[in-house]
Amino acid sequence: MELIKIHSKHTFSKVVSLPTSKSHTNRLLILASIYDKKIQIQKYSNSSDSLGLIDLLEQIGLKISKSNNDLEISNSFPSCEPEGEELIKLKSNDGGTTNRFIFSLLSLGKRKYELEVDENFASRPNDKLFETLKKLGAKIEINGNFWKIQGPINIDKEIQVDCEKSSQFLSSLLLIAKEKRKLIQSINLDSSTTYVELTNYYLDKFENGEDHFYVPHDFSSASYLMAFAALRGEVLFEGLTQLDEYQADSKFLYVLESLGVQYKFDKNLFLKGNPPYQKDLEIDCSNYIDLTPTLIFLCSYIEGKHKLKNLSNLKYKESNRLNEMKLLLDMYEIDYLHDESKDILLINGANKISEAKFEYYAPDDHRIIMTAALFMIHNSGGTIYNYTSVSKSFPRFFDEIGVNVEES
Repeated sequence: MELIKIHSKHTFSKVVSLPTSKSHTNRLLILASIYDKKIQIQKYSNSSDSLGLIDLLEQIGLKISKSNNDLEISNSFPSCEPEGEELIKLKSNDGGTTNRFIFSLLSLGKRKYELEVDENFASRPNDKLFETLKKLGAKIEINGNFWKIQGPINIDKEIQVDCEKSSQFLSSLLLIAKEKRKLIQSINLDSSTTYVELTNYYLDKFENGEDHFYVPHDFSSASYLMAFAALRGEVLFEGLTQLDEYQADSKFLYVLESLGVQYKFDKNLFLKGNPPYQKDLEIDCSNYIDLTPTLIFLCSYIEGKHKLKNLSNLKYKESNRLNEMKLLLDMYEIDYLHDESKDILLINGANKISEAKFEYYAPDDHRIIMTAALFMIHNSGGTIYNYTSVSKSFPRFFDEIGVNVEES
């Protein structure tokens, strides 16, 4: 198993080049695939999720020309479907938007497709997406991590999508519905609503005839470096010029500002920590599920009594992130209480720096790996096994955080 050894860092001062957003990229890729005109996407994400989606789109007939991190899609699905009777087999990864978006897209075609998804992803909630596509007329067979689908679906009446466990079900259907999106209604949409707003934002852009898009930097990736800089120094994010209202994790800056962390947008974003901090934080995590592990790390080392609410959807990610975070909290002897009945996590902050160098056997979960690295860097170092999953969103994380690491 691949491992990386991390050494602690007492001060932090770094100029960082962030990746661009896979959330923006993957929505743009699907819409560009169904509009019958040339669409240009500049600075698309080089995350494994986005690269995996591009590969799948090319396999179903999309003509995609790439230059550096810019691309152009010049034809559309399903008109680009190859002829033939045989089953078209596709192999994917563990990306939520990658798999759910492409599966809904395939429902527009006439051919029969088999999508082989990652086994871990197949165990995550997907039933509500399958149920909705079946109601729209798709023929679906699920056998473990092999998903078969044949369309075409017909969106001719109002239909409800249950989003209790993921808003991606709704976004995947809105994207392919285009001008019929008003027929796609949500129920139990209690978390990650900003991602749905992002989906509708791009649908509006395409309906207004826009064909040239520029992908912004990824605030989820920025959050790890922001949190560490808040405790240990300063960071400058190259080219990050403003907040992105369609990335919920950009609101992390408001949490830091409430603590007294200084930041300024100009041609770049400069952020400087101002510890020690003393403040009781209470945060509703329902719209910041991806940010929650970073928040848990930060709360562990800020003096105060902190309450994080609405965490339950952490269980349905690449790993059971709630269990993994509790494992890390126990490892570093953080004083906390998880009340599952009330769906809250209480943390007593300002915990002592640990002298121990722990070994952590990480799940295939990029956000948990990056959060575990923050704990190790802030404390006395350690070893992370199975660390390469950071490529899912932030391939250069270990380089950009600028700590001494040893790979094996």
